[in-house]
Amino acid sequence: MKNSWIERKKTNPIFVGNVGVGGDHPISIQSMTNTNTADIKATVGQIKELEAAGADIVRVSVPDKDFFSNLLIIFLAKLIFSILM
Repeated sequence: MKNSWIERKKTNPIFVGNVGVGGDHPISIQSMTNTNTADIKATVGQIKELEAAGADIVRVSVPDKDFFSNLLIIFLAKLIFSILM
């Protein structure tokens, strides 16, 4: 979409997964979960809700290394859910 009153700043493109950000890519919708990452069920549920609402990118906080293993479980649960649906 090209509007004469909006001038986009030229930026270097990057990819977050398969979502292009910057450059000539369209503006991506992104959000962040606000659940406790230790609550895997709630975090996966919120990721699915954000995806259903149209989010292209969902960020999840990992406050310390103890939460990292939960992030792996969340990623795998999301991957399995995507394959099954």
